[in-house]
Amino acid sequence: MIIQPDFPDQGERPWGDKLNVALQQIVDQSNWTNEAVTNGFPIKPSALWNGAQTLDATTALVQTISLTGNAVLTLAPGVADKYYVKTFIIQQTPPTASTLTWPTNVEWAGDIAPLMPTVLNSELIVHLMWTGFAWRGLVAGVFFP
Repeated sequence: MIIQPDFPDQGERPWGDKLNVALQQIVDQSNWTNEAVTNGFPIKPSALWNGAQTLDATTALVQTISLTGNAVLTLAPGVADKYYVKTFIIQQTPPTASTLTWPTNVEWAGDIAPLMPTVLNSELIVHLMWTGFAWRGLVAGVFFP
């Protein structure tokens, strides 16, 4: 059970309520299918990205990706009043560096979509969050070998 403190002087806290719902959905793993569970978290198996790719951010919590060629991504809208958080760990895979084009329906922190690093074997870690009405993106980090 998630407990939210009561602050009567602050009025409504819609984001707090939405966060509680999202966290409860994450805790309730009965909705997750076809994913391995590692340390209590569903992890989607590794995938190879090359060409046009449709992201499924409504399943699992973490997905590892090997970028094997230039990729153009699309992302369907989430379900209203549902809340998702998905982490993508994307690795620049040899033999050549590839580019990544993000979906246009993601609003990025700082208003700038991340660029895939061109160093081979480097990783870009990105969080995509469905807020119930829009996709938001946040870069967790860029790591080099």
